[in-house]
Amino acid sequence: DRGVNYSEIGKGGYREVAANQTDSALGTGAVGDRIHRLVIVGAGNVSIKDGTTAITEVFAAGNHELNITSKFGGWKVTTPAGATCLVIGDFTA
Repeated sequence: DRGVNYSEIGKGGYREVAANQTDSALGTGAVGDRIHRLVIVGAGNVSIKDGTTAITEVFAAGNHELNITSKFGGWKVTTPAGATCLVIGDFTA
């Protein structure tokens, strides 16, 4: 189950981001979208952007609780060739 509390998914949704993606949008995106959790499987680091603003923290494999709200636009996720990511949150469709 990748360490996911599936009751969280029902609150806002999730997006799966495949390996080797650059700036993969989480829905159409808007200010106020939230990322509750990142679940990263595989090798390599995953990074996120708030609109076009890069978040300085990079995440390795594991289960990361973030609870962050976008201030500049929709969230975007970049994954390396060796990792996939499940992003749980509230995203604009």
